[in-house]
Order: sequence, then C-alpha cells, then structure tokens
Amino acid sequence: KQGGLGVYSISTVKIGPSCKFNNNKSYGVVIDRSTAKEIVSAQISGNSNAGVMVRNKGKITLLRNSKMKNNGSYGLYCGKAGNVTVRKCTIIENKNDGIRITDKNSVATVSNSTIITNKGSGVVVTKNAVVKQLLDCKTNENGSYGVYCANRGTITINKGQSISNKKDGVRLTGSGTVATISKYTVNQNKQSGIVITTNARLKSLVNTVIKKNKKHGLVVQGNGILSNYKANVVSANKSYNIYVNGGNTTLKSKR
Repeated sequence: KQGGLGVYSISTVKIGPSCKFNNNKSYGVVIDRSTAKEIVSAQISGNSNAGVMVRNKGKITLLRNSKMKNNGSYGLYCGKAGNVTVRKCTIIENKNDGIRITDKNSVATVSNSTIITNKGSGVVVTKNAVVKQLLDCKTNENGSYGVYCANRGTITINKGQSISNKKDGVRLTGSGTVATISKYTVNQNKQSGIVITTNARLKSLVNTVIKKNKKHGLVVQGNGILSNYKANVVSANKSYNIYVNGGNTTLKSKR
C-alpha cells in the first residue's frame, strides 16, 4: 500500500506469488514499456484507478490465479500496443469494465477466468485491439454488456458463458469489428443475447445456447453480418428468438 502506485515497472520483472497491491491512490500495477514475466496469486484490490495497467508495448507474459476486485476504474486495462495473457483470474466488482483491451496492436488472451459483477461491461475490445481467445470464461452479472466488441476490435469466444448482464450478453458493433463464437452460453440477459449491428461481422456462430433473454435471443441488424450459423439452440427468449432487421444473413426473424 502506497500513496501513489503499487508497482510501476519500466524494466523486466517477476511478481509473486501472493503479493498484495491494495488501496493505492492510483493504479495497483503498471507495466509500461517493459515485461512482467509472471504475476501469480496476486491480490490487486481497492485501488483508486485500474487494478492492472499494461501500456506502451508493455507485456505481461502470464497473469495467473490473481484477483482484481473493487478497483476505482478497470480491473485490467491493456492499451497502446500492450500484450497480456490472463489465466484463472477473478475480476469482480470493479467500478468500470472488468477487462478493457484497446488500441492498435494491443493483444490479449484470457482463459478460465471469472469476470463478473463489474459496473461496466465484463470484457471490452475496441479500437483495432485483438482478443485472440476468450476461452471458458464467465462474464456474468455485469452492469452493462457481458462482452462488447466495437470500433474494429476482434475477438474469438470459445466455451464459457455470458449470463444475467444488465444489457446484452454479447454486442458487436461498428465496421471492421469481427468475432467468432462457439460452444458458448448466453442466457437470461436483461436485453438481448447476441447483437450484431452497424456493419459488424460475426464470422461464425456454432454450438451456442441462447435462452431466456429478456428481449431477443439473436439480433442481426443495421447491416450487421452473420456468415456461418450451425447447431445453435435459440429458444424461450421473451420477444424474438431470432430478429433480423436490415442485417446480412440467410436467417429470418423467428419468434
């Protein structure tokens, strides 16, 4: 605990195990123009800004078994060509998004993690950033979207769930935005399950369950594109199970 930052690194470091970076007046951990080879079993909570910040070509080779909770902004923020791999982390109750990946050449891989009850969205990908894999993660009960990909962001989602978020479970929007979704569960969100809008493209939606969302199940609208649709279960949504309005897809609206 410090008056400013917990850790600010501009050289190669290894952090952990079981370090605590709590209640700082700025960030918990900042990796700036440097590499953190490993952050393991860290507790990063209650900081006034983001829990973890990776920026300016900084890299976290592996952030594992760590908790980012109740930070004043994001749980994890990666921008300006940052690179981060997240595995088996808990990212909860942060005041903004759980994870935000933004800016060209910023890259993340996130697996086996719980990203829930954040005041913003669970995972946000924007401004040409790439999430190579969101693998077997829970993005539930967030104050906005479960997963939000916009402004030429790219994301691949495989397994896991997006349940009971206050807006859509997954929202894809904007020209150049591209996603692939497989073996995913998108249920009981307060708005729709999956929305593809404003020229965004969902290249493939396969083996995914979309049920009991408060509005529609699957929405393709505003020149959104859905290319491959196979072996999905879309049922018991409050309005339309599939709603197509100006979207580019072979699917038809279906209640």
